[in-house]
Amino acid sequence: MKTILQIFIFTLPIFWGGMIQFLIMNYFMKYATDILWIPPAVISFWFFLSRFTDALNDPFMGMGADSFGAKTWILIFLPITAYSFYAIWLPAMSKSLWVGFHLVLLLSALSGVFVPHYSLSAHWQADTKKSPDENRHKVFGFRSVMENLGVLAGAVFIMKLTTLKQETSTLVSFVRITALGMLITFILFWIFFPSLPMKKKENLSWKQLLFHLWLKPWQNKQPRYILLTGIGTQAAATFLLTSALYYAEYVLQNKAAGGMFSGLFIISATISIPVWIFLLKKKRKSFFWKISLGIMGFLFFSLFFLPPLPTSLFYGVAFFIGSLAGLILFTHPVLLAEAVEEAHPKEEKGIFYSMFTMINKGSMAFAAWIVGLLLQLSGYQPNAIQTDRALFAMKVLFFLLPAIAFFFAYLMITLRFKENR
Repeated sequence: MKTILQIFIFTLPIFWGGMIQFLIMNYFMKYATDILWIPPAVISFWFFLSRFTDALNDPFMGMGADSFGAKTWILIFLPITAYSFYAIWLPAMSKSLWVGFHLVLLLSALSGVFVPHYSLSAHWQADTKKSPDENRHKVFGFRSVMENLGVLAGAVFIMKLTTLKQETSTLVSFVRITALGMLITFILFWIFFPSLPMKKKENLSWKQLLFHLWLKPWQNKQPRYILLTGIGTQAAATFLLTSALYYAEYVLQNKAAGGMFSGLFIISATISIPVWIFLLKKKRKSFFWKISLGIMGFLFFSLFFLPPLPTSLFYGVAFFIGSLAGLILFTHPVLLAEAVEEAHPKEEKGIFYSMFTMINKGSMAFAAWIVGLLLQLSGYQPNAIQTDRALFAMKVLFFLLPAIAFFFAYLMITLRFKENR
């Protein structure tokens, strides 16, 4: 029987991971351009490379965890994550190369924690006297709560940080506390969480391995369209949350509003998930998913042609879109599971979820690269009065590109429905 303390210690690495990923993907680009003075095109390249490398790592991280044990794999990468998270904010030499190297290292190390943790969760929840379903809800439910709490912690910190004059000193203190917290988690996880027996794995040739990792998930159209939908949703979220800080500070002339937008978006998404689970218990989840994508695409496309939003409306959009994002976060993996079960009822499903995370991360990498590239081409200058061209680029990033991404996701899920008929 799993106690609350055991589950808390078990899911603590996911709390730190959720917070770190949110801070890196939604605040670090602005920190790099405005505080470290790294050109937008350069930092966006490092974001693209780190996320792309991270995406490719997922299947191999899973293989490493299978070979050496999931707990061992997590214990290897927890201190690497703590070090690289600390180092990325405080470059000791050539800023661009230092930040680029540690950004790649950080996101790869996070995969070394998250991927085996999924495997460990599945194994641990089955090792119980209770029914598998009862314990699964407990372990995976607490895991989801801890990750969302980490994301919320990151969002609240950004909201607070954007209102402070001594931004850098506060950030440094926070980074040190976070790195220390991860090292304490390493010790707790090592002492209190038992190692689990490893299963012997089948040896595959390189051709079989490459087919299994990269090609098999695309053979059937049902999972294919669900997977491709992630390109649109993840790219849209990255465009939106990354550019919100620039749009708020330079277009709305309200620096604090950018952090508040991200915070309200995440809070709304988090609290709406249990509401959607209750409301859609006996409803067609796919229909509401499709409608929500269409609404978000139309809303942002329309707002692109309007004057700058008042701050109150800006916050309202954040909360409303966050609630629809909660619907997508809930329904996307559920619909993928249904499509995979329908297409491959007697086969292993893990590779499809590995591809799911790869596509999500790759889409975020591409979107982050586009943000930095467009800012660079528009003539953006950090901590200065921006040209009309740069202000227009921020408007494109915040409204038009998310709209296009949402419409792409809408198209993919529409094609999936047609295949079902």
